[in-house]
Amino acid sequence: MESPRFPDHCRGAGSDRLRDQRARVYTLARQRDEGKAHLRARIQQGIKEGDVAPDADAGALANFYMAIMAGMSLQARDGASRKTLLGMVETAMRAWPESPAARQPKKARLAV
Repeated sequence: MESPRFPDHCRGAGSDRLRDQRARVYTLARQRDEGKAHLRARIQQGIKEGDVAPDADAGALANFYMAIMAGMSLQARDGASRKTLLGMVETAMRAWPESPAARQPKKARLAV
């Protein structure tokens, strides 16, 4: 990941603060990218193990759920209730692709 660009023409006391801010922004962005990569890898593992639909797009799912988590974080910071946040989780999980086992009628799943 490339470091975010900020004006480098600042000199004096403000430039140290800008450099520190730039470092924090870069660190947080890198941590988010690492989290997304871990989530994508776990979804890919679920696809291989049959827990996630074989036609699922692991990258798209990781992007989607990371965006949901970021939005929920903002909502929580702004005082959203537990009920509101859980409602968001329930809504987001409706987008999760069903595994092949979940698509089978319940009797067929119990017979296995």
